[in-house]
Amino acid sequence: MTPSANTDHFDVGVVGLGPTGLVMAHLLAEHGLRVLVLEREPEHYGMARAVHTDDECLRILQRAGVADEVHAAMISDLPVRWIRADGKVSGQFHDPSTPLDWPKANFLYQPEFEATLEARLQERDTVTIRRGRAVIGVAQDGDSVEVTHAECAGADYGRSEARLVDGTTETTRMPYLIAADGGRSVIRTSLDIAMTGRSFPQRWLVIDLSARPGTRPFDHLSEFDFICDAQRPTVSCPQPGNRHRFEFMLHDDDQTAEFEDTEMAVQLLSRHVDAADVVIDRQLVYTVNALVAARWRVGRIFLAGDAAHMTPQFIGQGMNAGIRDADNLSWKLADVIHHRLDPSNLETYESERRPHAKATIDLSVFNKDLVSTGNRSLCRLRDVGLPLASRMPLAGDFIKEAKMKPRPRFRSGYLGMPRGRRLTRSRRAGRRPSC
Repeated sequence: MTPSANTDHFDVGVVGLGPTGLVMAHLLAEHGLRVLVLEREPEHYGMARAVHTDDECLRILQRAGVADEVHAAMISDLPVRWIRADGKVSGQFHDPSTPLDWPKANFLYQPEFEATLEARLQERDTVTIRRGRAVIGVAQDGDSVEVTHAECAGADYGRSEARLVDGTTETTRMPYLIAADGGRSVIRTSLDIAMTGRSFPQRWLVIDLSARPGTRPFDHLSEFDFICDAQRPTVSCPQPGNRHRFEFMLHDDDQTAEFEDTEMAVQLLSRHVDAADVVIDRQLVYTVNALVAARWRVGRIFLAGDAAHMTPQFIGQGMNAGIRDADNLSWKLADVIHHRLDPSNLETYESERRPHAKATIDLSVFNKDLVSTGNRSLCRLRDVGLPLASRMPLAGDFIKEAKMKPRPRFRSGYLGMPRGRRLTRSRRAGRRPSC
């Protein structure tokens, strides 16, 4: 059957309604563009993946007009600690200063975060959201991108093939298309863009918990902890709404099926909480990817978020990297479409964002290795060296203020001028960040 042509006019298409696609659509609309958003899943995923955002990304959300509402549902200013196996604190990041007028560490519950962003997006007259529409083909010429899409009953968020509905195929044309369709990006695959980097065989078990009515089982777990125990490296993460996440590293001889069984979850959790007071919302074994797409643009199609780069979860910057992509690309597309910027400047999207994204990935891998090493000599070096460094004037500030986090800056900008300094601004200035 010949696809029906959609004659509605759009400036930009966004594929994917995760955090990257949601923020991208908000920012494009803020810049006065007409946006079509396609999402193959009819319903929200409903489970948390990302757990953290920072002050720089809250500034971006502020420009999108949603920061106050989403931040009100977050937990802010929690210490992030590295804990030895004996329970002693080796090091801690906790910087309550607010140079951007937002807290530097903010913990969120992703389903609520996404639901708020989508609800506010639906209120925008220039944005059309079409859930349950799977992209099945893209083609482009010198002037536009043609997207072929069909009604979809879902794909279980990448766990199964898309269940398409016969006779529902449409085509839509727009000047530019942004693929924010996740780590299993259909569009990236269709463009034959490879991912480079490392996929680690190391497995982790994530357990998301909520409290049973009338209980407060997580009140004693008020910090974000990396528990550096060689017997069972563990991550303990507070979440809003009387929820909590634990992650436990599996050893090579551990069986995945056994660790996805409820009895094993109860056994692992018993060291930290009373299992009778909690509900297990999710229990899943996963592996860690540290990957970057070989290129982020093909003609008029751009990759963003996990479609362009996949960041291990160990510094809480995976979602934030996608938000930074949205901030960098959205205003440039708007200025090109409004004839204020030469289209050649769209090349700066990847040249500016790739180094920062790669540096963030590298730091996350470093922290993964720091937390999970089983090498006795390295464990002793970590357990002695980290507390010692924390007590030294310069090194201590470096750790406490998380100065190891890659700075949002770039060496050359879209005007070709050197940009070696970090760009800071007041909360109300509304200027664009450098990444």
